[in-house]
Amino acid sequence: SRSGLIRARIKLGQAANAYRELGANTAAFQDVASQCVILKDAAQLDSLLAAHRKMFPGLKGLTVWEVEVHWLKKDYEATVKAIEADRPGLFTNATHRWKCEGYLIRSLVRLKRSEDALREAEAMNKRKDGPKILLALALASTGDVPRVLAFLESKKGDRYFIDDCYYAEDLGPILRGAAFREVNERFPPP
Repeated sequence: SRSGLIRARIKLGQAANAYRELGANTAAFQDVASQCVILKDAAQLDSLLAAHRKMFPGLKGLTVWEVEVHWLKKDYEATVKAIEADRPGLFTNATHRWKCEGYLIRSLVRLKRSEDALREAEAMNKRKDGPKILLALALASTGDVPRVLAFLESKKGDRYFIDDCYYAEDLGPILRGAAFREVNERFPPP
């Protein structure tokens, strides 16, 4: 398959070459970039991004891929800075918004900036479809067990929400921790 061939080239360190062979256009970029993300290969995504920029010097809208490179490199400070630098561009596209909101909150939590994470998550959740799980993560990262309990209590009508909290990559380990024993007793893990 095309994606299998692309993945093979990425594993050989040839993402930019694969992009050029596929026509060095937006579709080729998207295909190769998506496979770099699936393979969690920040270096190859970075080289691909450089090749694409060289072909299309004035191209806008690549910030989401820069954010992806920083996230894959586990450079959470750079992830936050890149998102903040192009917030309007990233948050108007629903797909980018969903991903970047997650990266923003998770990066802030991983940087131990719980208050910033909470402020951002609360702002996001002023929307009707705000990311409730990110709000739960931000709340949990503050260590405020009573607030987390109250929040989960308010969501207990949502049948799968609490299970989703336990399955979430960053949130689950916090909720399963000793500090949250009270939460585990009131809302047992799935």
